[in-house]
Amino acid sequence: MKPVRIACINYAKIDEGEMRQLTAALQKCYDKHFLPVWGCPVDLYVTRKPERTDWQLVYFDNALHKNMLGRHELTHRGQPISKIFVEALNGEPISVAASHELFEMVLDPMANLWADKNRSTQYAYEVCDAVE
Repeated sequence: MKPVRIACINYAKIDEGEMRQLTAALQKCYDKHFLPVWGCPVDLYVTRKPERTDWQLVYFDNALHKNMLGRHELTHRGQPISKIFVEALNGEPISVAASHELFEMVLDPMANLWADKNRSTQYAYEVCDAVE
C-alpha cells in the first residue's frame, strides 16, 4: 500500500527545528504504534506549500473557539486536514494534540464519524482520545 503523504505546515510560533523534531517524532510514533494495528502507512513531511493531493497537518497559534485544541475536517478540495491550536494547549506538549489529530484524521478521513446526542449537541466519534 502506498503511503498517504501528509504535509506538516507551521503557521504557529514554532521554531523550524522544533517543527522538524516534532514531525520526526510523530512519524516514529505512528510507524511503531499505529501502523501495525491499522495498516495505513503515512509519510509526514514539513513544507510551506502542500501538493494538491496531500493531506495536511497544520499548526496555528489560536483557534476561533476558546479551549479548542485541535480539529479535523476537509479542505475546499476535499482533502483531509487536521488543525492544531498551539496556544490553547496551556503548556501541554504539542505532540499530545498533534498525535490525536493525526490518528483521527487517518481513521476518519472524511471527518464524518459523529452522532447527535440530542438536537442541540453533536458529539464526535472520538476514537483517538486514548492517545492523549
